[in-house]
Amino acid sequence: MEFFHNSSAINLKDPWLIVGWPGVGGVASGVVQTLIKKFESELLRTPDPDPEAELEDVTVRKGICFPGSLPRLSFFVARTGGAHDLVILRTTHHPDEGGLKLCKRVISSVLNLGVRKVVSFAALHSTIDPREPSPVKYCTPCVSTADTMRKGGMVPFSSGSIRGLNGLTMLAAQELGVSSFCLVSEIPTLGLQMVNPKTVKELTSHFGKMIGVNINLEDLNGQIEAVQEHMLDVQAKLIGENRALSEDYRFSASPGPSLNLDETDLVDKLFRDAELNRSNAPLLKEELDRLGVFQDYEDRFLDLFRECS
Repeated sequence: MEFFHNSSAINLKDPWLIVGWPGVGGVASGVVQTLIKKFESELLRTPDPDPEAELEDVTVRKGICFPGSLPRLSFFVARTGGAHDLVILRTTHHPDEGGLKLCKRVISSVLNLGVRKVVSFAALHSTIDPREPSPVKYCTPCVSTADTMRKGGMVPFSSGSIRGLNGLTMLAAQELGVSSFCLVSEIPTLGLQMVNPKTVKELTSHFGKMIGVNINLEDLNGQIEAVQEHMLDVQAKLIGENRALSEDYRFSASPGPSLNLDETDLVDKLFRDAELNRSNAPLLKEELDRLGVFQDYEDRFLDLFRECS
């Protein structure tokens, strides 16, 4: 898949390929959109739909079905004024199958532009308070890249998995002999169904520092405040509901480290609720703390948050 036939006319400074496939909280896509906007990027080309992609759905309008859309991969060039210019991939969606193959084709298509490093982004859902900053960590299949990032003061993403193409991008780069890394941050479980501008801001700001550019992101503050206020309202409502539920199971005896049958059933129910909907995790955490058994269930609780996208 060759996109850029006149690559010699595109002069870039030690360029990095930036990808942000749609994922949790719209974070990766949000970073890409922000970088395109902030650097006034130039559209290189929006190729025709990937000839190897297959239709996966149909579009319905007033009861009439039409073929769904195929992924279109738009490439932009950003001259940052920093240590690295950027080749930025933007896409609205991606196929459910053949992801590794697609990532390899995307990376191969920009190697003739001088790209020698690939960067992706991902978000991890966690119990982080909506008011707290989102920590940024890294993961990479490259030992030398890991050493460089660690020496630069970055913290590794210790364990878990990165689902979807934002993770597969790194494996595709490795197979092609190109170094890569993924910047991973967190979003509250309460915000899984909405775009999270705070995490977008944290990742974008951190990335800007890596290429030696201070990116002004103050325009995101209004969105951040609105989303944060909404999540806090939802959190207060859920905690109130959980307290009412707990009263139905509460016994007069003070809870201890050993749970009775009713308390065990309650904890199991709250775990099932959290597995189905991560926004219920704060309720589960509060109940485990109340019963004084969080340490006994800590590994099981943390397993709820070991995937990101």
